[in-house]
Amino acid sequence: MNRIPTHSGAVVDMDDLANADIRLIDISYGLSNLTRWAGQLGRFTVAEHSALVAWLLRDTSPFTQFIGLIHDAPESYLGEVPRHVKVLCQEYTKKEFLLWERILDVLTKTYMPNLDDRATDSYSEVKLVDSVAAIAELVHAKKIPISFKESTYVDSLTKA
Repeated sequence: MNRIPTHSGAVVDMDDLANADIRLIDISYGLSNLTRWAGQLGRFTVAEHSALVAWLLRDTSPFTQFIGLIHDAPESYLGEVPRHVKVLCQEYTKKEFLLWERILDVLTKTYMPNLDDRATDSYSEVKLVDSVAAIAELVHAKKIPISFKESTYVDSLTKA
C-alpha cells in the first residue's frame, strides 16, 4: 500500500484513490507547502506559482483559468519534482498524468458543474503560460538576467 495522510485528516491510498479523497483543501494546503525549483530560489511555493499561472490566463475562458489554477494539483499528493528530474522519471510522469486527469474530472464536476466551455486547447495554453511563469520566476529571483533570450534552458521551457 502507498498511503499518505492529508491536511483534512484523511489517509489516502495512492494505489486506490477514491474520488472522495480528492479534496481542494488538501490540494491547496499541499501546494502551499511545496517549494518550486527544488527550493533553490527561496520560498516560492507551487501554490503561488499556480496563482501566477491563473493570473496570466486572466483574459482566457473560466475553464482555462481554472486549469491554470489547478495544473500542478497532482504534486500535492506526489510531491514537487523539478522538470529536469521529471524527464528522467517516466513512471512518475505517467502517474502524475493519470492523477491529473482524475483530479481535473473531480474538481470540474464539483466546482464548475454547469460548465459548457471546455476548450480542448486549454491544457496546451496552460502549459505554455506555465513555462512563461517559470521564466518570470527565474528573472524575479535574479537567476537569469531579463535580457537573457537565447538560452537553451529558456527554449526548453517554452517547448515543454
